[in-house]
Amino acid sequence: MESNQMVGVGHVFVPNEYRVSLCPRDFQRLESIRVTLERELGEYLEGVARDKRFSFVSRPVVVLASDDTLSPRQVHIRARLVDQPTVVRRPEDEIPISHPQHTQPLQLSQLRYQSSTIYSRRAALVGITGAFAGTRILIDKPTLTIGRGLDNDLVLEDQRVSRHHAELQLVGGKVRILDLKSTNGTWVNGKRVAEYVLSHGDTVSVGGLEFLFEEES
Repeated sequence: MESNQMVGVGHVFVPNEYRVSLCPRDFQRLESIRVTLERELGEYLEGVARDKRFSFVSRPVVVLASDDTLSPRQVHIRARLVDQPTVVRRPEDEIPISHPQHTQPLQLSQLRYQSSTIYSRRAALVGITGAFAGTRILIDKPTLTIGRGLDNDLVLEDQRVSRHHAELQLVGGKVRILDLKSTNGTWVNGKRVAEYVLSHGDTVSVGGLEFLFEEES
């Protein structure tokens, strides 16, 4: 998205068509949930664009495809900015919503769709140990990065924490924590995780610093 920007009058436009190619074996593993993945990836792109104040010329479309020239775990992404995406969008996936920085009338049902899929709950981390003990950190953006580096959204000044340790992602109305190959790992309820969809009351440990995950309807 960021490497294919086009600056317009008062807007920074980014690609709205994404073709994600996988090797046949990897594609086959995901084919049974392809529609869900394509929809969630599109929602994630909308959230990223909103957070970075980018604009789309139309709602982003993501399509997974098989490519026999790719090796296992290789991913090739072709991103284009076009007036009308040429990739196929299934009729049941077409749910109109407003584009970032574009003003248009919205029906109540559309607003309900947006709030239920992206920001349906007020989520937060509450510090249990360390410098943030007792502090409530609101999760109010599509991606919130955690680490020791000063470029993170949540900076944890502790040597047990990697520079870029983990990130929280708002996807489909849920909050997912993703470990960024940290040294000491990311733990949820005492178990080390690579990624995990959080639920109210979960205890999250980042390099030994603990937080309570809270989610309000």
